[in-house]
Amino acid sequence: MPQESKARRAQRTRQMKQKARQPV
Repeated sequence: MPQESKARRAQRTRQMKQKARQPV
C-alpha cells in the first residue's frame, strides 16, 4: 500500500515544516 505510506509521509512532512517555521 504505497498510497497510504505517501499520505502518512506527507502529513509528517507538513508537521515538521510547521514546527520548523515556529521559532524555538
